[in-house]
Amino acid sequence: MTFHPQINDKLKIGSESYVFTEHPSAKGMPYGQAGRRATVYQVRNSSMQLRALKVFTPAFRSPRIEEQADTMARYSTLPGLIACKRIVISPTDNPKIVSAYPDLSYSVLMPWLQGTTWQEVVMNRQFMTKENSLGIAERFLTVLAIMESEGIAHCDLSGPNLILNMNSSQSSSNGHNRITLIDLEDMYAKDLKKPVKLPAGSAGYAHREVKNGIWCAEADRFSGAVLLANILGWSNRTIRDKAYGEQYFDTDEIQEDCERYEKLVNVLDNEWGSPPTNLFKQAWLSSSLDACPRFSEWTEALKVEIPKVEIDTIRTPLIETPSVLTGGPVTGWRSITGGSVASDNQTGKYDPVEPKDARQYFYEFEEWNKVQTRRKLGYKDQDRTSEQDSSNKYNPYLSENSDDHHDAVPIGFWVFIISGLIGLILLLLSSF
Repeated sequence: MTFHPQINDKLKIGSESYVFTEHPSAKGMPYGQAGRRATVYQVRNSSMQLRALKVFTPAFRSPRIEEQADTMARYSTLPGLIACKRIVISPTDNPKIVSAYPDLSYSVLMPWLQGTTWQEVVMNRQFMTKENSLGIAERFLTVLAIMESEGIAHCDLSGPNLILNMNSSQSSSNGHNRITLIDLEDMYAKDLKKPVKLPAGSAGYAHREVKNGIWCAEADRFSGAVLLANILGWSNRTIRDKAYGEQYFDTDEIQEDCERYEKLVNVLDNEWGSPPTNLFKQAWLSSSLDACPRFSEWTEALKVEIPKVEIDTIRTPLIETPSVLTGGPVTGWRSITGGSVASDNQTGKYDPVEPKDARQYFYEFEEWNKVQTRRKLGYKDQDRTSEQDSSNKYNPYLSENSDDHHDAVPIGFWVFIISGLIGLILLLLSSF
């Protein structure tokens, strides 16, 4: 039976139930975003936390998704890779539900990532200051440099797969935005299984060498260079006005001496100097991915300091995946049950969807990198004193219902009460 969820339909994974939400722009329709390989539905758990259910098209359903889930989970603590945290609904663990709804075979439950894709920024010709451009470029470069140091590559870097959390309270107002990569199913790592069909990159971002598919540690060097150059140049109105459509370059212009390339090179040179400009030119004129500059060279050119991170190799990658089907129809279809999912971080259990360590690291990383960027642009540290003071009032780890939010009774109130009681006692004693 074809899988067509409706608003408020319930999906139970482990001990947690998920409800399909309504699309914000289409009343009466579930929140679903259709892509080339999958449809991603927004679901909400009992704690009102949002998650993403990724349902693949038949061509992209594969046992490899389940096989690589445990391995990918260990990379979710790295900046930008929280989407590696996933629960897979497989035919092995969920034979009845997959039999009833084959569309759910190898579907994936992941964090729901708020934000704007770089593709949307380009399509909307979204205004950006120079500080915005540098802040986003630094965040993105940090993600790429750390991945490179760990021998990891996305293998299909492009505008739609780059999410900027530009409006969240967890992001700053000056362009130092949280960066997240999505569509990680074909990610390269030495301990991941090679896909049957190699990724061939996306239009407007792929090197000539990638036409027949590529899966290696160097896979992101060209597309990453194109994105970095585009981001750095986006604060210039000429670049925004010249964008082709969903991406800056027309597909036929890649690695050609065209007008858009010349304008971008000129803007990069005028606003950021020769080091990053020369790296972009080197990538653009390269005959192979190996000839493209490493991201460590980009960090030197932009003077970006990369924090040291470690992959957690001790933590169990994933807890049990959903296992059995029980119960009858729930508003038109059945519930998935079984397994054990820690939906509440207060339990102290390992949450395969929203790990504490990944969030904690990224908040610290964000604050550290904000200062670096502002210094490069000529801001003094004291200029941020008021911003830091105000930001300290917000604790992203406390919900509005947290016990830490209970109003405390002023100590003066108790002093007043006790003093009154003592006075009353003395008055009574004096009357005798």
